[in-house]
Amino acid sequence: MKHITNDLSANETIYEAIRQIAFHKLVNPRTNVMKNTSKISGYVVKVHTDADDALCGTVDVQEYLSSLSEQQSLENGLPVGLHEGVYLSAIQNNENGMVIIPYLYSDVVITTDPATLREYVIQYSHADTVQIDAHNKVVIGVTETKEWEDSEDSPDIDELEKTGGHAHTTYTPVSILSEVAKGDNESDKSIFQVTADNIVSQHDKSQILLDAKQILAKYNAKEIVIKEDGVYLGSGSAKEPGVLGNQLATLLVDWLGTLSQMMTPTMMGPQPPANLAKFVSLQAKVNSYKASISGFLSKTVKVAE
Repeated sequence: MKHITNDLSANETIYEAIRQIAFHKLVNPRTNVMKNTSKISGYVVKVHTDADDALCGTVDVQEYLSSLSEQQSLENGLPVGLHEGVYLSAIQNNENGMVIIPYLYSDVVITTDPATLREYVIQYSHADTVQIDAHNKVVIGVTETKEWEDSEDSPDIDELEKTGGHAHTTYTPVSILSEVAKGDNESDKSIFQVTADNIVSQHDKSQILLDAKQILAKYNAKEIVIKEDGVYLGSGSAKEPGVLGNQLATLLVDWLGTLSQMMTPTMMGPQPPANLAKFVSLQAKVNSYKASISGFLSKTVKVAE
């Protein structure tokens, strides 16, 4: 048994010696991590946005240093742990695909591509810009499921029952569709859709439509429609013209005044109407409506001439 143990120890020693020779100058003796494969924590000290700058589209990252390293940096007057021109992703393209630009002075984690020795950001604490650009479709959302229970009967996480609550936005080259729901019924859903031709917002019996010809607000069968030739209340096919309240009130005052002055020929000579007092009372009432916007004059609905 002792002989076998000694053989194993010798084998381990030989293996470790071969390993050290193979990894000579490849392993950082301080951290025992292969060079250019470690992850470095730091913070963004500059975002290069100048199109004429060769570093445009990259960031400078200052790694967090120990007190000794910071002291050496101050004494030498040279930056220690400053990483210039750190790429935003392993595939450096700021015009297409997914690009995240960290916020200035936000925390980041960077790593190095061993093949190209390019450094790039892999995690960030705060983003200044997030770009997601796809060819066919992008779906962003949340789907609620029942809570997972730590028991033998509980289904796997990917098999948890959906509650019906969700909020999703789907982007395609021709449309944006957002849907928020709290259940499976149509009355539990709100939909907002945008295309190049129109915008539709809908919840249960309520709907708002905007397109090049009209703005439609609808609840069940009742509509308010705005078109180039006017505003339609109740239905987009309404034909009755609206009434201007102030002008109607003025017309009624003049009409009642004329009636009150009407004289009727009699054997005793011209006589005023027998119900003159009623005409005068109605005239005063219409004048009060006009002065205070009351009676048949609406305080909330205004009509343009």
